[in-house]
Amino acid sequence: MPMPDPEIFEVPFDAARLADLRAAVVSYAPRLGVPAQRVDAFVAAINEVTTNAVRYGTGAGRLRIWRTADHLCCQVVNRRRDFSTVPVIATRPPPPDSATGRGLWLAHHLWGKVTVEEQDEMIIVTLCGDLT
Repeated sequence: MPMPDPEIFEVPFDAARLADLRAAVVSYAPRLGVPAQRVDAFVAAINEVTTNAVRYGTGAGRLRIWRTADHLCCQVVNRRRDFSTVPVIATRPPPPDSATGRGLWLAHHLWGKVTVEEQDEMIIVTLCGDLT
């Protein structure tokens, strides 16, 4: 997974700033090289992961976005609220009657490879999508 060097875009977020975060990503996406037809998917994938961070974490996090030659990656870092579980990336959608479980699955299908890491008390979700 390419690591940010240098970081292109970094911003803290919480529930009150999710709409502003989406708007900032929409406006910044063309400068990052996101093809116009993929901007909505990129923003939706980021929205899924940041909303999960707010809902299941402590209510806030930090978004980092960077570009490599062929990929655009983003990373959402947040402090865990529940120390007994780590998010799992589903390979299939959850059952239709399930109230949760779609966020990381959607992010994967919308943007590309998703990884979830646990470091100390933090959850780090990284998305990398192909720009070619």
